[in-house]
Amino acid sequence: PDWRVIKAEHICVCDGEGNLVEDNGFLPTVELPMHLAIYKARPEVNAIVHSHPLYSSAFAVTGEDIPFLLAEQGLFLGGSTRCAEYGLVGSTDLGEKIVAALEGGRKAALLRNHGAVVLGKDLEEAFIVSDFLEHGAYVAYMAKQVGKPIELSMDNILDPGLEL
Repeated sequence: PDWRVIKAEHICVCDGEGNLVEDNGFLPTVELPMHLAIYKARPEVNAIVHSHPLYSSAFAVTGEDIPFLLAEQGLFLGGSTRCAEYGLVGSTDLGEKIVAALEGGRKAALLRNHGAVVLGKDLEEAFIVSDFLEHGAYVAYMAKQVGKPIELSMDNILDPGLEL
C-alpha cells in the first residue's frame, strides 16, 4: 500500500479504554484490543501499524520467526522478529500474545496466520520500522533459498568505539 496517502484525519482516535475521542467518520479497527494491550504494555509507543506485508506474512503463516540477519534489524527492530502464538482476530487473547512476542523492547512482531505489527514513537517511525521489517523478511526468505542464513546477535553489530 501507499502509506503516503494516510493523513491524520484518516486515523480513528480512541482513549486508553477504547472509547472514541472524536467522531471523524472512521471506526476503530477490529484489532482495537490488540492495540490497547500494546499501548498499556509499552508506554513509550505512540504509534502502531498493523499490516499484511507479503514476505512477513509468509513467515507468519508458517509460525516462523524472521531471523536476525542484518545489522539494521538489530538497530531498528530489536533483533529477530518473533511470531506470536495464534489468537483469534479481535480478541484480548491475541493482544496478550502479541505483547509477549514484543518483549525485550522489540518494535515488530508477527501475528501467526495473519500479518505483522510494528511500533514507533510516532507514525513516521512506525512506517520506517515497517519497511525494515519487510526488507528483513525478504532477505531472510531469499537467504533460505540460497543456503543456510547466518544469524547475528545484538552484541556483535556495532563497533564499541562507534558514537551514534
